[in-house]
Amino acid sequence: MGQVEGHVVVGLFDGVPVRQVGLDRTRARSPRKHVLDSKPDAGVVFTKGDPVEQPYDHVTLDLSHAATSGSDALAMAAALGPRLVHVHLADGLGSSMDEHLVPGRGGQPCAELLEALAVKGFSGSVVVEVSTRRVSEEQREVDLAEALAFARLHLATAAVRLT
Repeated sequence: MGQVEGHVVVGLFDGVPVRQVGLDRTRARSPRKHVLDSKPDAGVVFTKGDPVEQPYDHVTLDLSHAATSGSDALAMAAALGPRLVHVHLADGLGSSMDEHLVPGRGGQPCAELLEALAVKGFSGSVVVEVSTRRVSEEQREVDLAEALAFARLHLATAAVRLT
């Protein structure tokens, strides 16, 4: 379908562009203990130590990385406050592999995080980042539909509570 932000759009799923993402070699070589990525000046910066304490204005919280590192995603999101501008929504069971499970299939507080962000009026991006490489085309559609429905449900649930 075309190029979008360096990704190849391979189709639409429920009205949402589906992108095929190439391997980011910088991230692939980075130790998994670094859960937060910062992208100042369009470059990716990986930090040592507690990434929450780093001075970056805009930070991405990747829930699959949080599972891998055993980090408390809710505490990290709260500590980041308005510096949190991008969320990679995925789940994980805490293995040493970056699992990118469908939200709700692992141990991360995905629903709670989305609801907390919605209550606070989060205006950043939430991107579903699930692995579908080793599943059939039919299962890929099921997994993507489930992940998208999960995100929409928990972002909307918090909005309903506010009214």
